[in-house]
Amino acid sequence: MWHFPNRHLPSSSMPGSSVTSRACPPMIPASGAEPIAILDRTPGDDGPGLPQAGAVTAATRVGVEPGVSRAEPTTSLAVAGAQAIAISVVVPTFNEADNVGTLVERLEEALAGRRFEVLIVDDDSPDLTWQRVETLARTRPWLGCYRRIGTRGLSSAVIDGLVRVTGSALVVIDADLQHDPALVPLLAAQLDQAEVAVASRYTAGGETCGWSWMRLALSRGATLMARLVLGAPTSDPMSGCFAVRRSLIERIAQDLQPRGYKILMEILYRGGVRRVAEVPYRFGLRLHGDSKLTGSIAWDFLASMWDLRFGAVLPVRFLKYCVVGASGVGIQLMVTHLLRQIPALHTADSAIATAAAICCAMVSNYALDNAWAFGVARHRWGLPWLAGFASFALVCTAGAVINWSVTIGIRHATGMHMNVYFAQMVGIAVATLWNYALNTRITWKSPT
Repeated sequence: MWHFPNRHLPSSSMPGSSVTSRACPPMIPASGAEPIAILDRTPGDDGPGLPQAGAVTAATRVGVEPGVSRAEPTTSLAVAGAQAIAISVVVPTFNEADNVGTLVERLEEALAGRRFEVLIVDDDSPDLTWQRVETLARTRPWLGCYRRIGTRGLSSAVIDGLVRVTGSALVVIDADLQHDPALVPLLAAQLDQAEVAVASRYTAGGETCGWSWMRLALSRGATLMARLVLGAPTSDPMSGCFAVRRSLIERIAQDLQPRGYKILMEILYRGGVRRVAEVPYRFGLRLHGDSKLTGSIAWDFLASMWDLRFGAVLPVRFLKYCVVGASGVGIQLMVTHLLRQIPALHTADSAIATAAAICCAMVSNYALDNAWAFGVARHRWGLPWLAGFASFALVCTAGAVINWSVTIGIRHATGMHMNVYFAQMVGIAVATLWNYALNTRITWKSPT
C-alpha cells in the first residue's frame, strides 16, 4: 500500500502526481518546553483503560522559554552542543489557495532557527492551491508540494505525505489556520516522551471557538465513542493536529486503510499506541474558504471505527454489499408482481416474469454496488461500466447455481425433512459469500 522512499521526496515522474520538492535548511531543536499531560493505556486492563474525565491534571500550556530567540542562527547549534531534530510538517489541502500563503508564513515564523521541511499534499484543487504553493516554494527551499491527480481524501493525503517526508518527527496540521502553526514545534518536542503527541481541544486548557451546541455535542459524542470502542488513549482522538514518530509510521504504514477525515484514530489503533502526550490548544475559526464538514463525514467516522474494531471479521464493505443484496430481493419481488399483471406473463410458473425480475435486480445491485459498496473502485459510465456489469453478471450467475445446488443438496441430504425456506437461507448465505469474494477480486479489483 504505502512504502517509505529512502528519505527522499518522490520524483515528479511518479504517475498520477506532480511534485515540487526542496531540501531542508539546518535548524536547532526546540528548547524550554514544560511538561505536559502524558496519557497511558495499560495492556490487559478491562475496558479502554482511560483516565476519567477531568483526570488529566498535569496538562499545562507549553511555550518557548522566555528570552530564547526563535530565529537563532544555525551556527549556535554547534555552540550549544545540542542534537538536531528534523521536523517534517505535512499539510493536506483542497481549495485552500486563500489560506496557504498565511499558513506558510506562520510556519516559517514558528519553525525559524530549526531544521525543518513542509510538504503540502494537494488533491488537485480547482482553486489551484498547488500552483500557489509552487510559487511560494521558489523562495523557500524547505517547502514542497505533492499534487495528487485522480485521488482525493484527507486521510489518504496525510499518509501519502507522511511516507514522503524525511524527518524523524512528523507533524500534521490543517491549512485553514484553525490549528495554530505555533503548535508544530511544541508537538514535535513531546515525541521524546511519547510515540504520538496530540493537540487537544478537550484537555485542561484546551477549548473550541464559535461552535454551535449541536456541533460540540456531536464532536464530544464521537470522541467518547472512539475512546470507549477503540480505547483511544487521548482526550481528543478526532484531532487533526498531531505529531508522530517516523518509526511508528514506518511500522504500521502497510496496515493503514485510511478513509474520511480521522486518520489519527487509525494511527493510534493500528499502532497499538499506549502513551500519548497532549498539548492543549484553542480550536480557532477558519480564516478563508468553506468548511469541509459534511454529512458524509459522520458516516465515514462510523465506518472507520467499525472497520478498525470489527473489520477483520465483518468489513463495512461486506455489510454494504448485503444491504444492496437485500434491496435486490425487494426489487425482484416487486418487478415479478408488476409483470404478472400483464396477461401474457401471468403463467402458472411465472417463468418469464421471474427471469425478467432477476435481470432487473441484477442491474440494480450492480449499479448500487458500483456507486456505494465499491465506490472508490467504481467503474465509470460507458465501456468500463458495461465490462464491469458483464463480470458481475457472470459471478452472480455462478452464485445462483451455487445457491440452487446448496439448497437442493441440503434438502436431499436430510431426506427432504429440512424446511425448504431454511435450506434456501443457507444457499443464499453461501452464494453471497461467493459473490462478494469474487466480485471483490475480479469485478472491483481495487480496495475501497
